[in-house]
Amino acid sequence: SRMKPHAFPVLDAMNRFHLDAADILVLDDLAPGIKMGKAAGVATAAAGWGEGHRVPLIRDEMKAMCDYYFATVPEFEHFLFME
Repeated sequence: SRMKPHAFPVLDAMNRFHLDAADILVLDDLAPGIKMGKAAGVATAAAGWGEGHRVPLIRDEMKAMCDYYFATVPEFEHFLFME
C-alpha cells in the first residue's frame, strides 16, 4: 500500500511541490508516520503532546526514533518561528 509507513506520501509531496528532502519535516505522534519520514529520507519530529506520550516507554521510543521531540505545541511553535 502507499500509506504510512510507506514513503509514498512524502515522496509524492516532494515531487508535486518541487521540494528537496531538506525542505521537509514530518511531524507525527505515532511510529508509522515517523517511519514514513525516515523511509523518505527527511527529518522527523514527534508530536509528544498526545495521550500516548504520557507513557514513558512510548515517549522514550519516540525520542530515540526522531530527529526532534516536542512535548508541547508551544515548543513546536518556537522551533518553527525561532521566537
